Amino acid sequence: MLNSFLGLILASCLSAPMQNLDLQPLGKATYKKAIFKLYDASLCTTEEQFSMEAPFALALDYRMKFSSEQISGAGIHEMARFARKDKAEFAELEPLFQKCFPDVDKGDQIIAVSEGPTTAKFYYNGEMSCSVDYPEFRHLFFGIWLGEETRAPRKARLLKGIAE
Repeated sequence: MLNSFLGLILASCLSAPMQNLDLQPLGKATYKKAIFKLYDASLCTTEEQFSMEAPFALALDYRMKFSSEQISGAGIHEMARFARKDKAEFAELEPLFQKCFPDVDKGDQIIAVSEGPTTAKFYYNGEMSCSVDYPEFRHLFFGIWLGEETRAPRKARLLKGIAE
């Protein structure tokens, strides 16, 4: 119990640059594919309970190497799945996503800060890499990890700090 509490206190999302907002860690989860650990995620918010309506920060601490194209492509694929649209409808986001998500190596970190329903800022190893303003961005992008239709509902509950 104490170890999990300390782990939340040291959550990576606490380093998110959210000016004048008091962040609280909610949860952490490790994402895997078969036996490979892909990344650790942590969620911090300004509220005691998660709300898709309040500002929050999602940190991804990578445990293996991925190319910008892999990360960007996966993000657009999942956004299209949530929107029930063809990936081609999100083609305009591709060059922006490649700026937001550079090639990552083990130990790199990307923090995504959701500021409003359409806006977010992305930080790569502490430096801002891009900002996004896109219709329904919070729901479409952050839904990958936190939405009702996520592919990993158990991990979404862990991130939101919901006891199992």
